[in-house]
Amino acid sequence: MVKKDTIGDGVFMMPASRKAVSPLIATLLLVLISIAAASLIYVFATGYISGSAGQRPTAQSQIVIEAASLNATNANVTVYVRNVGQQEIPSGNWSIYLYDLNGTMVGYNVTYTASSLGPGSLLQINATVTSTTTITSGRYYDVKVVSPVGTFDVVRVKAS
Repeated sequence: MVKKDTIGDGVFMMPASRKAVSPLIATLLLVLISIAAASLIYVFATGYISGSAGQRPTAQSQIVIEAASLNATNANVTVYVRNVGQQEIPSGNWSIYLYDLNGTMVGYNVTYTASSLGPGSLLQINATVTSTTTITSGRYYDVKVVSPVGTFDVVRVKAS
């Protein structure tokens, strides 16, 4: 059996045994395929992002300045530093930087050498900073200590 197209001049022939997919079913199939593709992309993207974020390195070595003092007359700094990290800090040069409250560096010492510092251990650093300007008694300064592995801490002290 052959159907004729009565709208136009041409003849549209389709076998009677073959049926077309209705527009509603076709739309539903396209929506389902789109949802499945979007779900796959979402699962891949979130797995990729969380996988890379989960591999961020954690700070294995950390230091904390427990106490510090600054002598204005001879530019001596005494700092007590504790290793609060999980790894030993190897022996090497500890750096000390002195800043005024405007953030300008007024002194430094990068040659203080100490032995390794185990987790939980306390280190006393006595150093004379090379001053780039006059350290005034009674003023506040920020003392920054940097370990041989690059971890650091900052504390504010009043020069005496």
